[in-house]
Formats: sequence, C-alpha cells, structure tokens
Amino acid sequence: MGLLRKTVSLSTFGLVSFRDKEQRATRYARQTRNAARVQVAQQAMALEHQRQMIAQQEHMAVQQQVQAWHQQQAWQQQAWHQQQIHAQQVAQQMQQQGQGTMPAAGTPQVSSPAPMPPQIPPAAPHSSQTTPQALPSAPVQQAQSGLQQLPPGWYPDQMNAQFVRWFDGVRWTEHTQRRG
Repeated sequence: MGLLRKTVSLSTFGLVSFRDKEQRATRYARQTRNAARVQVAQQAMALEHQRQMIAQQEHMAVQQQVQAWHQQQAWQQQAWHQQQIHAQQVAQQMQQQGQGTMPAAGTPQVSSPAPMPPQIPPAAPHSSQTTPQALPSAPVQQAQSGLQQLPPGWYPDQMNAQFVRWFDGVRWTEHTQRRG
C-alpha cells in the first residue's frame, strides 16, 4: 500500500499525500513537541536575563547607598572638625580680649552651633565606639546657647534613638546603654 501511495503522490504532483493518518499525526505531534521545547528554552533565557537585570539593579542600589553613607560620614566629620576649629578660635579671641578666666582645659566653648549633619541611615549598625561627629544635639545646643557647663549625665544618642550616651561634663564618651 505504501508503494502505491507514493507513486500516486508523485504522479499527482503531491496533491495526494503518501502518508497515512497515523504517520501524519505522529509527524504533527513531533513538530508540536519541538515547537514547545523551543518556546520553553526561549522563556528560560528571558527569565535568566530578567534575573541578571534585577541582580545588577540591586547591586547598583547597594553601591549608591554605600556611597551616600560614605559621603555623609565625610560631611559629618568635616562639620565636626570645623566646629572644633571654631571653638578654638573663639577661645583664643576670648583669651586675647581678656574676657574672664578660661574654662578647664579640654572644654570647648562655642558661640554658635554648627549645623547638625543628617541622621545616619537606619541600615548602619550601631557601635558603642562612636566618633565625635555623632554627638547628641540637644545638650550641645543648650550648652552653647548659655555658655554654661552641662552637668554630667545620660542624654539621648543621636545615632540610635534606642540608646543614651554619657556626657561627663566636658565631652561625650563612648559609653552607651539602652533607654530604660
């Protein structure tokens, strides 16, 4: 039967198919299966590309956060340094003008408060060893406004609202504890 079908198919220039129904169904199933495999492979490639793009965007976002944090730290350190220089200049002017006695050594007296740097982002870990640029602002402003000496005590920590920091009457210490 196969040879007769092929002969008829050739003589009619392909108008009559030489394949029977089973062969056609098998061929169609194979084509459909291959097309589905190609589509799955394309979808997998697109999904992997999306994953790579998301990972790259997350990496860039983290890099920007770290860079912003470093810039903020540099700004805070510069502001603190300028405040210290200003305090020394005021102390020298007071000494030159002969305005009373000088305070105890190491006690900075500042006539105008330095601008407070922005808060450190909450993602930054809290450290009990904090640099001077993270000093609480309220007691500093009180001390600067009246040029009076602030009594030693625990005051709110500017770095983390859950902590308080010890002020020894002269300077801020590295000692912190949870608010009670």
